[in-house]
Amino acid sequence: MRENSAAARTGASAAFERQASMPSQKQPKAGPVEIPPNLTVLSAKELKSILDQLGVKRDDCFEKDDLVKRIEEYKINKKNGGKPPSKAPSGPSTTS
Repeated sequence: MRENSAAARTGASAAFERQASMPSQKQPKAGPVEIPPNLTVLSAKELKSILDQLGVKRDDCFEKDDLVKRIEEYKINKKNGGKPPSKAPSGPSTTS
């Protein structure tokens, strides 16, 4: 009986070590992340992986389109130095 419990502990210990050595999904990976130009051809799983690698929150994205929009927003924010995109004035101001 002791042999079985020792084997079970060893198996559990090995599983814990594997889990501990695996990187967390929420941690951004080191190095640049390649974002393909046409995101709509990717699967939802691939889009989620890109967002995870970028370290971008995705828990409120429920549809594939939401994931695509989140990556596009990331690209725009990165291009603007983290600032939201500026909106062009809609026309001449009419102050009297």
